[in-house]
Amino acid sequence: MPISINQKTGSPAQARQVEQGGYRTWEFGELAETLEIQKGNQTLYGYPALVDKGESCDLEVFDSLTDARKSHWQGLRRLFALSNKETLKSLQKQLPGIRELGLLFINVGSVEGLVEQILNLALERAFMSDALPVNAEQFLERIQSGKPRLALIAQEVAKHALTALQANADLQKKLPQAKAISVSAYADIQTQLQGLISAKFIADIPYAQMVHLPRYLKAIALRIEKLRSNPARDAQCQKDWESVARPWQKRVQGSRGSASYALSEDQALQDFRWQLEELRVALYAQELKTPTPMSLKRLEKVLASLR
Repeated sequence: MPISINQKTGSPAQARQVEQGGYRTWEFGELAETLEIQKGNQTLYGYPALVDKGESCDLEVFDSLTDARKSHWQGLRRLFALSNKETLKSLQKQLPGIRELGLLFINVGSVEGLVEQILNLALERAFMSDALPVNAEQFLERIQSGKPRLALIAQEVAKHALTALQANADLQKKLPQAKAISVSAYADIQTQLQGLISAKFIADIPYAQMVHLPRYLKAIALRIEKLRSNPARDAQCQKDWESVARPWQKRVQGSRGSASYALSEDQALQDFRWQLEELRVALYAQELKTPTPMSLKRLEKVLASLR
């Protein structure tokens, strides 16, 4: 995007750099979050960000801060990947349980895609957990501090993925029982499963929640066992859960269509999504326990605060 930078915030040299691309490491000076852009007599504000191009990155200016942050996160991750190319190459073949991962995932999505998700998450946890670097010096410091941890983190992520997929495989054997007893419960379980184990579950689910996937899946298995002896209780639990889940779903849909949609609000709604998952555990499989006390009344209060 051709731009000229207001002298208060940048120089013509910086403007030229923002127009350039093909970066394989941090060689474009300090990156400000906001640029003032002169367009005729107007002063516009733009947000410079890295853009992942596969074998390199470009720098572009975005109109939206949200879009800029999303693109920059992916672009920065690519720069860290390019700086650790050999380590990532060896990890692709040496992840623990890689053969079993492939067999368990083959009916869910691409095995190559799964490995890529594992390595991307490892890069994020090794290099991008703290405040993101804004200059070459900070970038190099982050590489030096994160490089020794990268392989260990990738192995840890792979083990969590394997445990979740094993729990999913065990659960699949029990699903026909649920279908035979209650069509409603079976449909609810299928919807829940789609949100837990999908082709991009490692990319889509925050790591803090990913480690709990086996417990969520075990809770479903226990629900099916209890469904046989007391379908009426299961139906009541489902009704209670939906009483807070449905208003949350409407709020999510409404917020995403709103011009005043805030990042902080998005985070609160995402957090509530995982509280809903914990409520399922509390309702259907109390014996598995939840990290914090969980009840329908508690979530009703949280939902009221979100409104």
